[in-house]
Amino acid sequence: VVSFLIMAFAPAELSNKFGSHGLEFYMNNFVKALELFRMFWPLALIYVILLVTALYESRNKDKIILSVLIFVAALCSHFILILASYQPERCGFCGCILLIAADAVLADELLATRHQLKILICVCSLMLITFYYGVIGSTDVYQTYKETTANINYIYECKEKGITDIELPMVIPQTKYSSVYDLKYLDCEDVNSW
Repeated sequence: VVSFLIMAFAPAELSNKFGSHGLEFYMNNFVKALELFRMFWPLALIYVILLVTALYESRNKDKIILSVLIFVAALCSHFILILASYQPERCGFCGCILLIAADAVLADELLATRHQLKILICVCSLMLITFYYGVIGSTDVYQTYKETTANINYIYECKEKGITDIELPMVIPQTKYSSVYDLKYLDCEDVNSW
């Protein structure tokens, strides 16, 4: 909450966002944040199932409270995007990690109960859900970083050699989790793109 207030009331934020955007902007961003959070419904569903099971089994209250706090932190870290100018999918990473952590705390608590098979199924489901984000998304982020770094190095090499007319290959990400996803290149022929 303190971090949220510091960010919201920073001088730059007051003049840029709060001063120039109205309630409609924040309502639209809330809807966008809900749509983005919808990607994580399996993690939230597993959390609810684990939480109900832990409460029903009267498990360790400290672990349950810890998992609830982590879940609330996941919601806060995700819905702070209401203040953002735009919300690419990669911004949901922190909320996703915190949801996984909340699930893991409860799964660990319930693993020694009679629900061990169900917990193992939930853990396997979590692993399958995060496989795409963890492997394919990370590979694409690394690949686009490598290509962008190669372009930057080529620009520096051309600058040292005095070459001013440079053509660079476009970096085209394979997934939407790369930082260059949906960015536009400048069109030298069209002045309006500048």
